Parts: sequence; structure tokens; C-alpha cells
Amino acid sequence: MNLKAEQLPETELDHIRDTLTGIVSYASKSRSESHKRFDFQDKEIAALRAENAEIKTELKVLGAEVTEVKAEVKALNTRFDKLEARFDKLEARFDKLEARFDSLELLIRQSISSN
Repeated sequence: MNLKAEQLPETELDHIRDTLTGIVSYASKSRSESHKRFDFQDKEIAALRAENAEIKTELKVLGAEVTEVKAEVKALNTRFDKLEARFDKLEARFDKLEARFDSLELLIRQSISSN
């Protein structure tokens, strides 16, 4: 029994040592994995920031283009309004000429029928 009693503490120490070794090993792996994840996340964050900067640049360009298009539309609307006014004047002139033609046609018919 004496021999067994001495082996137990040694076995318990081995068990404690193995347990602590396992914990340290797991902690090292976990730390290593955490650092790998952090490095990966840092790379992803850097890529997202670069993409964000690119999108902001594109938005500025698109904003400038929208401003240009708005100015062009405004110019076209002004031109259309002027053309519409000109068309209205020509239409009124045409109506007057048509009325004059109708009057002349009526006079000609009356003159022919009276002869």
C-alpha cells in the first residue's frame, strides 16, 4: 500500500500537469485563432473602407453629373417654352390667313354667281 500511496500523488500531479498543459495549449490555439480572425477582420475593414472611399468618389461624380443634367433640362425647358410661344403665334397667324382665305373664297363665289 505504501507504494500505491506514493504513486497517487504523482499520478495526480501528472493529471494536473496534463490538464494545465491542455489549458495552455488550448489558450495558445485560441489566442492564435483570435489573432488570425483579427487580422482577417482588419483586412476586411480595410477593403470596406477602400470601397467606401471609392463609392463616395463615385457619388461626387454622379452628383456633378446630376447637376449638369438639371442645367441641361432647364435650358431645354426654356427653349421649349420659346418654341411653344412661337408656334402659338404662327398658329394665330395661320388662323387669320385661313379666315382671310375663306372671306376671299366667299367673295369669289359671290362674284361668279352674280355674273
